[in-house]
Amino acid sequence: MRVYAYCLSDEIEEGEFEVISGVAGATARLIETEGIVSVVSNFPENSIAVTRENVLAHERVVRNIFRKASLLPFRFGTVIADARLLDFISSQKSTLSDQLERVRGSVEMSVKVVLPDEVNASEALQTKSGEEEDRTVSGTEYLKRKRREILVDEEIRERAGETARWLTEKLQGAASDSVVTALPSGSTVLAISFLVRRERADEYRKLLNRARAERPGLHFLTSGPWPPYSFSNINS
Repeated sequence: MRVYAYCLSDEIEEGEFEVISGVAGATARLIETEGIVSVVSNFPENSIAVTRENVLAHERVVRNIFRKASLLPFRFGTVIADARLLDFISSQKSTLSDQLERVRGSVEMSVKVVLPDEVNASEALQTKSGEEEDRTVSGTEYLKRKRREILVDEEIRERAGETARWLTEKLQGAASDSVVTALPSGSTVLAISFLVRRERADEYRKLLNRARAERPGLHFLTSGPWPPYSFSNINS
């Protein structure tokens, strides 16, 4: 039987589990093995469509468990045979237990930082490239343009790396771990996820506000608390 997988936890018991509808309207249920519980629902297909309804159903089930227990969430779209899921848990019991201990009692807080100084440089570069594409360019001009693109990319990455190190240091008093998302080429948005114990969430917000005040030229987009998706490696 194929199932849709939502999350793993070692803090859920059948009697405490609230019946809730998951993807495709199927009722979420529990499968226990090796002391670890999988939250799943029956799903006969090999894959699931990426629709707003399905994404919200996935998040609804994960959030429902997250309110009561520490967990390792599966990414949206994880469809697997139930026997294979149980084999995976049995073979990876030690690693999964370590991961659950790592996120126990913690939430994920997300920060996106826009690097405004580089936005203008990037836009100017794109405009220049667009102008040059309107006419035939020589090999020398083409190489010069590519060199400019590389230099801008390097500068953005250097600034992003420095900003990530700075912010991580400022929040280390409240965050136990962090994950920096690699910047795609030309991007001026830096994404960092912080692992924060639930009882330290207010302290985290205070430290973040202080950091924001130090660098008013940066634009911060914050969100959370979330289930610890960035700190779960169970899909690999």
